[in-house]
Amino acid sequence: MTETPLPSTHHQLATQVLRQFRLVFGEVRQHFSEVERQVGIGGAQLWALGEIGRDPGLGISDLAQRMDIHPSTASNLVRQLLRKSLVVSDRSPEDRRNVLLRLTEAGAALLRNAPGPHEGVLPAALQQLPPDTLRQLHQHLGTLLQVLDPASAGARTPLAEL
Repeated sequence: MTETPLPSTHHQLATQVLRQFRLVFGEVRQHFSEVERQVGIGGAQLWALGEIGRDPGLGISDLAQRMDIHPSTASNLVRQLLRKSLVVSDRSPEDRRNVLLRLTEAGAALLRNAPGPHEGVLPAALQQLPPDTLRQLHQHLGTLLQVLDPASAGARTPLAEL
């Protein structure tokens, strides 16, 4: 993507940044729609399925950590995947309280046919940014969030569920 010159007025610059957010949100929304259309599950479910496929035997708390979501949200995602027979859960032989997750054949087939990236386009794109760019983005978005003053609960909600 080529850099365009910065607009000359504050209003013009704010409008250009708004357009950039629209493009980001539009791309995220389009990806989630494509996932749902092609494989019939939501983007957060696909991400969870991808993490379980990458690491069979993954536990719910590890899944929550990898997706940066609340453990109860991860548990709800897993419950949906279990209901759809896309994953199975087994009790850990070392600690019967821990649940170990793995894909069923149907879950593995769905994952193979699902459009990528399984974690979603925004997390994948952020991983591709250089560390200095990520630090600057973090700082500047932090400034924007101070102005917006959002409820903090949404910070650990998967984008596909917003």
